[in-house]
Order: sequence, then C-alpha cells, then structure tokens
Amino acid sequence: MNRSGVLVIAHGSRDPKWIAAIDETVQKANTDCSVTIGYLELVAGRSIQDGIEELERKGVARIIVVPLFMTMGSSHLNEIQYMLGLIDKAAIPTDLKPVKTEAKLIWASPLEDHPIVSRIIEARARELSKESMSEIVLLVGHGSDWPGFKERWDQLLQQLGQRLRNAVSFKRVEAVTLNSQQLTRRAKELEGLGRLLVLPLFVSAGYFTQHKIPQALADVNCVYYGKTLLPDPLITNWLEETINMHLINCD
Repeated sequence: MNRSGVLVIAHGSRDPKWIAAIDETVQKANTDCSVTIGYLELVAGRSIQDGIEELERKGVARIIVVPLFMTMGSSHLNEIQYMLGLIDKAAIPTDLKPVKTEAKLIWASPLEDHPIVSRIIEARARELSKESMSEIVLLVGHGSDWPGFKERWDQLLQQLGQRLRNAVSFKRVEAVTLNSQQLTRRAKELEGLGRLLVLPLFVSAGYFTQHKIPQALADVNCVYYGKTLLPDPLITNWLEETINMHLINCD
C-alpha cells in the first residue's frame, strides 16, 4: 500500500445542521485522494477511529490529518495528537485512548492566521460596517484557560485583529475570548466609544455563537453578527490547499 488519504477532524455536535455544514464543506474539496471526516465526539459511527478504519479499508497507507479547528490553542488538538500517537504525552488530562492503525499519520496545521481566515473576517466586518472610521470591531474567540494554550489563542486574535486594522480603517479593533469571561465587561466599555460590531471567530455555528455570546451581549448596545467561518466556500479552498500541499510533500 502506498496510497495517501485524508482524515479531516472536526469537534462534533448533536446539531444535524452543524454536522451538515462540516460535511458539505469537506465533500466539496477537489482532491485526487480519498477524504473522510472523523469527529472527536457526539457523532455516532463517525469517530476518529472510524475515519481511520474507513481509509485503511480503501488501501490507504499514509493519512494526512487535517484538523478543522481554529488554532493549536485548542487543547482538544493536543489531546488528538496524543490519541494519534504523534506526541508521547498530552499536556492536559485526557480520557482519549490511542487509535489503532498501521498507517503513517501526517499532521497538518489548523486554520490559525491563514490569509483565507483574514479574508473572511474582513468580509464579515465590511458587511456590517456603515462608517468604519467611527466603528469599533470586537473579535470573540473561544480561548482556553490552560497555560500555553491561552497564550496561543491570545496571539492569534492579536494577529487577526492587526490584519483587520490594516485592511479597513476602523476606529478600533479589539479581541476577547469567552474563557476570559470578559466579553460583557469589555463590550460595555467599548459601546460608548462608537458603533460596536461584534464578530465571532468560530469555525461553525453552535451553542457559543447562538446562545452564549448573545447572552453575554444582551445588555450591550452593539451589532452582533453570528455568522461563522462556515459555510464560506473559502474554507473548502483552504482544505484543498492544505491537502494538496501535503500530498506534494508526501511524493
């Protein structure tokens, strides 16, 4: 066996619409190899182990693992790397068990600060903007409380915020994470400085974007745009680029 395949890993959800958004994005990717999705949790019969076994049944010996997550600041990705045998020990406590596979696993980077992410954020901001020089943008990411992971999230938000400042003449661009529990406080501080636009930095819509963030902003005078990176077709482009780059490196 010398064929390569791709395992796209996503978090998982009980919401069929969430799953459908991930499935559609991956299915549209134009690539010459077998591609499947493995969910970390909550999707019966479509686990990471299930995805690996599906690819192995197709004769795949090298699996390119593409995490459809925002950043390595997600502690879940550290757990998944341990699960896949790519690191010897997880940096945080985990219940995940090592997978069984004979295939060689090749880890790809998550979305991070890829230019496509910046393009989507800029497009979202421009959709809401009326007079940018009097407007403030507040980016909201999930974040983490774990040392090392928290800093990775903070760095990503700073980088994406700076790119948005460079692209559009907003009065101010700031960022906050949900885990910092500062969203309400910071939004209240900013609402009086100009028209406040709040943009979530999440891969797909779900509990956080549809419930937790709106609840935190309930008493804030702002414009909240709950649209996430998906279903933007540019994420499919990112997938194709990531897969093809690693396929070339495998040859």
